[in-house]
Amino acid sequence: MWFRYIEQPAIKTAQQNHPETYTDEYLNSLQTHIETLHKEVNENSSVNPSNPIFINYRGSANPDNRDPNLVKIDPAQIAAPPKGFELGYVPVIISVYHPEEYSSNGIGLLQDPHGQCTNAEWTDTYYPDIN
Repeated sequence: MWFRYIEQPAIKTAQQNHPETYTDEYLNSLQTHIETLHKEVNENSSVNPSNPIFINYRGSANPDNRDPNLVKIDPAQIAAPPKGFELGYVPVIISVYHPEEYSSNGIGLLQDPHGQCTNAEWTDTYYPDIN
């Protein structure tokens, strides 16, 4: 599911717990910053960049003259936004499927969720229609 940045459940929880900090004015300012960041990244990125522009890590000296490997991202974990959700929206993962042939947790597949993972632990305060 895709949410405006300031409407995602984590931000709504922060606003509920700390209304003195997460005011509407602050959140609107935060949303503007996120949209600006997304615009900048979208304008200066490509699917497989060979010369990064937005994150210019080549500005400092590298002892072996190689680019640092900051992080390896599994391409299957990258979510492409639907049309109209490119600026200011973030994905919120509500379920994950791990096919048996790829399960490597060492204990086999679990048939039931952990005892602490119950619907009673989930709050539907903000989005009661999420299934």
